[in-house]
This record gives sequence, C-alpha cells and structure tokens, in this order.
Amino acid sequence: MKASKKMVIGITVAIVVLALIASLVFWRSDYIQRWRESKLLVLSKEWIKDAQRRRVLLLCNTDHQALLLAGREILSQVPKDSLNPRPDGIRHLGDIGVPKGVEIPQAIRDLKPRGEN
Repeated sequence: MKASKKMVIGITVAIVVLALIASLVFWRSDYIQRWRESKLLVLSKEWIKDAQRRRVLLLCNTDHQALLLAGREILSQVPKDSLNPRPDGIRHLGDIGVPKGVEIPQAIRDLKPRGEN
C-alpha cells in the first residue's frame, strides 16, 4: 500500500474518532440535558391536558343522580363491621377495596373506575 493511501486512511479514522468523541461530549452536555427534559415536560403537559379533558367529559356525561343511588346501594349492602375492620377504628391504605359479597351497581361500573377501556 502506498504511503498516501495509508495517510488517507489514518486521517479518515482520526476524523471518525474525533467526531464520535465530540458527539459523546455534546450528548452529555447541559444543552442536551435541558432539551431532553423540555421534551419530557411537553409530554407530561400533554398527559395532564388529556387527563383534564377526560375528567371534564366524565363530569359532564355522568348521571349524578344514578351515581348517588348506586353509592347508597353499595353502602346498604356493606355490614357496618366490614367498613372498619381494624380494632383501632382507623382505615389503613391496604384496606382499600370492595368488601366481599358487595355487588357493584352498573352505574359505577360504566364509569370504568379501574381504567378499563
């Protein structure tokens, strides 16, 4: 191989290596970090807007009278002791859930409280 070909290959390899190093430094720079964070903020703002739109639709499209009756129906099915099973009288976070034997009315199931589609 001639000396000029070796020199061209050497210069090309050096340029590629320098470009890789420069891109790694640039990628780790504060500018890129701020850019990535701003993209995440935009995404999270979109998620918040979507959640707010869904909340408004839920409030507008819900039959509140039927929901009140459904809640009262659930409360009539629950024995008083099962609402507060702890001897200290305090409901704990792990206690949240539907007591056994309670049938959830259709008005509440239509709201899809667990996020089902």
